[in-house]
Amino acid sequence: MASNRQQVISLLEHNAIAPEKVEQALVATEVRPQMHDWLKFLDRTLLWLGALSFVFSVLFFIAYNWAEMGRFAKFALVEVLLVLSVIAYYTLYKIKISRAANSSRQHSCTQQDCIHQQGSSRRFNSEPHSGSSTTQSSANLGGQAAGIVQPGINQIPLFVAAILLGVLLALFGQTYQTGADPWQLFFNWALLVTPWVIVSRFAPLWVLWLALLNVAASLYHMNFRGDFGWLSTPELNGLWHAWLLNTLAIVCWEYFSRSRLWMKNAWSARLIAIYAAVPITILMIGTIVNFEDFGWQSFIGWPLWLLAMYWGYIYKRQDLFMVALALVSVNLVIISFLVHHLLSRLDGGAFLFIGMSIIAMAASSAVWLRKLNREWQQ
Repeated sequence: MASNRQQVISLLEHNAIAPEKVEQALVATEVRPQMHDWLKFLDRTLLWLGALSFVFSVLFFIAYNWAEMGRFAKFALVEVLLVLSVIAYYTLYKIKISRAANSSRQHSCTQQDCIHQQGSSRRFNSEPHSGSSTTQSSANLGGQAAGIVQPGINQIPLFVAAILLGVLLALFGQTYQTGADPWQLFFNWALLVTPWVIVSRFAPLWVLWLALLNVAASLYHMNFRGDFGWLSTPELNGLWHAWLLNTLAIVCWEYFSRSRLWMKNAWSARLIAIYAAVPITILMIGTIVNFEDFGWQSFIGWPLWLLAMYWGYIYKRQDLFMVALALVSVNLVIISFLVHHLLSRLDGGAFLFIGMSIIAMAASSAVWLRKLNREWQQ
């Protein structure tokens, strides 16, 4: 299905829109952002920057005044801010629910009033009065709807609370020197915020939770080098675990996003796909450069991942970013193969061939992506 932008471009190419009506068409199709769109974008951006600045300011304040502050003052500061963040989330959630209910009741009453007034106007032939009443009712409804807390705003305090919980765990470990391994901090952090993640239905919080699991798994394998069976050596288990974890995460995300509106934003799925693409690409490049250490398993895992990306994001769900991500992985692997086998001779012709190959792969990838995009737009 063609986007609004592509439809407007097609109409302009066929001279279906008069030149003096182009501006109105761009506004009507929401191709050109309006003032309220920019204000909403700036509002969200500043709110997120303020929330992150608040969290890191607490962390840096404690670190800078570590010697001057007592242990109870440190814990009290973090815990009070943590409780206040949770209270702020609950308060905004209650406001959102109550105003949404009031708006729904107001909308129902407005529709009943309009029907009653239109029936009266037909009996007494007073059409102007009916029109003004409808306009006034619509204005009142818009005013009520404007007061509703925008989606995603009330979850930001909970996101702040989740980060403050990690600060609290780090403060506890640094104060009492429990001797726990670093991976336990991130694993316990992810474990403790899991109820908030489930309740919030907030994509950034889920991405944060997945990132904590990735860090915990990486630190665990750096410390213990746990065995992963016949697939790999202990040194490479972290990369294989990261790939399997994030591949499972993107599969679950794509499956559940079909029935959950809050999971339909594209950036979260794309970020998880990057989490999965990086380790398998590194493993494949390592296999090309040093087959003895990396083993043969990447020759199975990497092509299977490419086939899954191709089938999932071309035939099942069209996403140009995901296809481009797979192409980047293919290009990097091919470049690594050429560099490893040709640059060992330090020949000028090898440098020229590799440079021309990079240009050809980049150009062909761009042409194919544009062709694919045009086919999807039709």
